[in-house]
Amino acid sequence: DQLLAVGVSNIANHAKRLANQLIQGVIPLGWRPFHKWDNRDGAHHIVSLAHPNIKAEKAAKALRTAGVICGARNGRVRVSIAPYNDGKDIQLFIQKLGEVTR
Repeated sequence: DQLLAVGVSNIANHAKRLANQLIQGVIPLGWRPFHKWDNRDGAHHIVSLAHPNIKAEKAAKALRTAGVICGARNGRVRVSIAPYNDGKDIQLFIQKLGEVTR
């Protein structure tokens, strides 16, 4: 009921804004999204990231140790954006991923 009250399109737009923030923040760190951003084969609330020199499993473990909830699937760090996440959550993820990347 809560999700329907907020509106599916509002939730989708929220996820799209946060995913865009996330992707723009991790590209300078060398991480790349699995899907091109304008490709609709993916969904904005799920972002999968790969780095040419860093194993996803190692990065995801370090992120989880730092209190950031994420996973590793098929050699990529997988982030799920929920309706309750906000820009501060994304900034924290970018900061912690930066620490893992260095």
